[in-house]
Amino acid sequence: MQMKTLTGPPLEVFEALGSLKFPYVYSDPESCRLHAALAKDLGIESDYIIAGCGADELIDLIMRCVLDPGDKVVDCPPIFTMYEFDAAVNGALVLKAYIEFSGIKSRMGWVKKFENLIVLRTFSKRAGLAGLRVGYGAFPLCIIGYLWRAKQPYNVSVAAEVSACVALLNPTYLEKVKEALVQERDRLYKLLKEVPFLNPFPSYSNFILCEVMSGMDAKKLKDDLAKMGVMIRYYNNKELKGYVRVSIGKPQFPFLTDFWC
Repeated sequence: MQMKTLTGPPLEVFEALGSLKFPYVYSDPESCRLHAALAKDLGIESDYIIAGCGADELIDLIMRCVLDPGDKVVDCPPIFTMYEFDAAVNGALVLKAYIEFSGIKSRMGWVKKFENLIVLRTFSKRAGLAGLRVGYGAFPLCIIGYLWRAKQPYNVSVAAEVSACVALLNPTYLEKVKEALVQERDRLYKLLKEVPFLNPFPSYSNFILCEVMSGMDAKKLKDDLAKMGVMIRYYNNKELKGYVRVSIGKPQFPFLTDFWC
């Protein structure tokens, strides 16, 4: 039964997963069906696209192909932690946002013009498929051949490929989910602004970063909320010490009334 509130993937994804007849067969090592669906969705040829087991795998794949030990990677913190993790795994040094929710047009087509550009995206938030681990990227032709050689052959599972393809067949649903999340993000931001000990920052993603102020301990706030069944992200690194991150989900958000006083 589909929930009244728009959350998660389209109902057709659950139906497709429930009717899978060949999960014992290895997945297509080239994910041809998914690449064709992505090419249609993105408006670029499939020759420029590689799908992966989440964007995480693609980040690691890129670094394994282009980095030598001791190379330096420049990022823009706060950013996805896997960039720093994979840089460390590949012996590189790190020198010290989701497109669907930003209102900005994707630059994926630019990889056809710029040989030094790679654009990565994921189905985790857009289609509610985080648990199935499916991401994708657009790459210049001068790079993509090396990535195909280094990629694991069965990196996208049968279930993940089926789910992603079915999700792409429901663009109207995906757009409604995005709009609902953006509306909830704006509503939640206004509520967070009213909490005396929080300083939320404007967001173009599916979460809101908040500075914890007025003597309130960020770690204690995170632990107290966890006891109420509300999970938020707490940071302990030097750049974001004293900050928390609130993901956008269902309209219920109990801690606002319980922590107001």
